[in-house]
Amino acid sequence: MAHFGYSRDSKLDHFLVNKLSPDEFERLRAYESAIMDEKGTLRYVVLSDRALYTIDVPPRAIKLKLPFEKIVSINYEKAVPKFLGGIDKANCQHVKIGFAETSLVNNSKLRKNLSMKDFIKKRPGKKNADLNETLPTEVTVNESLAQNILKFPSEGTIKQEEKVIEYLHVYVRSKTSFFYANFLSAWNSFILRESLKSNQIQESDQHSMYRPDRIQSLFYQLIDDIKESSNDVFEFYHYLTELRVAAKRNFVVKRLFWRSGDFPHFLVSQMSRFIVSSTVDLRHPMSSESRSDELELGCLLLATFSEMLSESEMIPDRVKLLQADEFTLARKLIRICACMPAMPASFKLPVKFRDVPLPCVWSQTRQSDPDESVTASNELLQQFYLLQSASHSLLFELITVSLQANWAAPNSKFTVNWMICNLETLSNDIQPFISRLIFQLMAVVDIRLNKPLTSVETVWVFRCFGLVNSLVEYSEKLAKFVRDEFSEEFRYFLKPDVLGTRLDFTNALSTNLITQMSNSQKLVFKKS
Repeated sequence: MAHFGYSRDSKLDHFLVNKLSPDEFERLRAYESAIMDEKGTLRYVVLSDRALYTIDVPPRAIKLKLPFEKIVSINYEKAVPKFLGGIDKANCQHVKIGFAETSLVNNSKLRKNLSMKDFIKKRPGKKNADLNETLPTEVTVNESLAQNILKFPSEGTIKQEEKVIEYLHVYVRSKTSFFYANFLSAWNSFILRESLKSNQIQESDQHSMYRPDRIQSLFYQLIDDIKESSNDVFEFYHYLTELRVAAKRNFVVKRLFWRSGDFPHFLVSQMSRFIVSSTVDLRHPMSSESRSDELELGCLLLATFSEMLSESEMIPDRVKLLQADEFTLARKLIRICACMPAMPASFKLPVKFRDVPLPCVWSQTRQSDPDESVTASNELLQQFYLLQSASHSLLFELITVSLQANWAAPNSKFTVNWMICNLETLSNDIQPFISRLIFQLMAVVDIRLNKPLTSVETVWVFRCFGLVNSLVEYSEKLAKFVRDEFSEEFRYFLKPDVLGTRLDFTNALSTNLITQMSNSQKLVFKKS
């Protein structure tokens, strides 16, 4: 467990190791000393990926304070209460958490609107030299929406049909703490996980009972199996699936992955082998079926790397590896995400977005066996778009990491400016990549489909709009390209009132996606 610049407390670490299972301990994101009442009682607040806990000082028992499914909002408040004085008042970070005793996970209308910036929020109130701007010091609930739905008063407790929204105040005793940023990131990641819950591999929500040393032994055996099977597409797929499921079930697998020497480089080399290039003779007229198998493996390779990046900001080794040797690994990943995969000469992309075969968003659960009436060329086209969707998700994770990099690796050079500059240098790839992304977005959000987006599609669309927003916001060159080429798409199709008819508002992410699309409108049509 890394604590993002926090002072380590050996007694507290020892207490947590003894009180928690190995998997629970690995999933802890941070802890910090804080005051939570007017009496000035000092406690530890402990953050996991599912809940906020408190521990008395000195440590005696760990108490579940607030599970994430009850949280409605997380705000950074400028106001400091009068009962704090001296050094506590000078160094305080005031975090205000709105929560309801009735779970609101599936009522997205009550949840805080989420933007790409919120998802990767940095420490509040500090100057970001890369973006040359001061980051916001407060994240607020969408008050106008809240007023309409529950007639929210501006202050205090909110009551509606026996539901009560209350506030928990945490006064973190450190001006340099990343606790608020980490809390916000953990909660937003929880929303994404809940949105995908119905599509999870059944075993992925079960926590392994293996001890860390046993997991480590199994992990290294598995990567040996993966390397040895890399010449057999189907066997390689099988072992790679085992790795991805293991990473979901055991957080320690992600930590081992980023410390596994050349294994991340090996996976990237396999991406190049099966995505950028091909082991199939693409000139052969019957190559489509074999190439489809390779692209399916490519999807899994991209998704596995995305999984290792996701929610691993407490692992400093990931940034160290990404930027090692002049960013060799990061450069290769960016190039693979943006490239046009090697395809047979007969392969043609559709001219109309409504000709994109659906589903075209990759899911971690394998698709059912294809209809025998589907031609090899149509299957290849669908697999191409599934691969593209996996690329979009991986690039989203990389941009997220670039904006979180300083949390676990102070003075990191892996910044969003570095990411955008490297994307801009891919002059032959990046503009076609953006064109394909928007074309695919048009196909998925097409209002004529007359059915709600699936949870997998909702998360993918959210990530795609976040990706487009980042490219437009941080790159003048790419912003100009999007505005010149796709203004009509954003004006008439890729906008909230169009997509809103196809969103399932029992999905926690739906309202947040509407906000993400509204941000796109502002960025694309921003006046110079």
